[in-house]
Amino acid sequence: MYETDLTDFQWQVMQNALPIARRRKYSLRLILNALLYLTKSGCQWRLLPNEFPPYPICFYSFRRWQTDGRWARLNKRLVEADRQQSAPSGQPSPSVAIVDAQSIKNSDRGVPAKGFDGHKHIQGRKRQLAGDTGGRLLAAHVGRLTRTTEPGAGRCSKSSTNKALSDYSSCSPMPATTAAP
Repeated sequence: MYETDLTDFQWQVMQNALPIARRRKYSLRLILNALLYLTKSGCQWRLLPNEFPPYPICFYSFRRWQTDGRWARLNKRLVEADRQQSAPSGQPSPSVAIVDAQSIKNSDRGVPAKGFDGHKHIQGRKRQLAGDTGGRLLAAHVGRLTRTTEPGAGRCSKSSTNKALSDYSSCSPMPATTAAP
């Protein structure tokens, strides 16, 4: 249907991490295809095409999987499987993590938790990402800006990495809870 739809092989891999025990009116594959379409196209929830389940069902599944940590577990599984196949060392966990951050300016309305970045003179939120040297996502966090601008203040969950590299602008601490468990 759409280029963002899961292939049969991709769906097989995803099934292990999704709750498929109960009967549903809409298949989880269709809901996941809707979420992938939404991510790739950047459209609003209400503008999902009619081929997908109604947007409240898709949004409910997205939020539930986000709060129970299912997205993080799925990402961890996929990263480990990909690293075992394609990483030079063949190790499922990386030895080096690269941390980067970006300050995002927000409007005055609709954003409950925002702060001020004294270095960039921006009021808004901060987006922080940690990845391995192959470009695979290890952790992500979006939170309020902080005034921390000292180099070396950044930290990443070091459960499986030996070293974390960071630039000067990603100095505020990245909560360890955002790393994939």
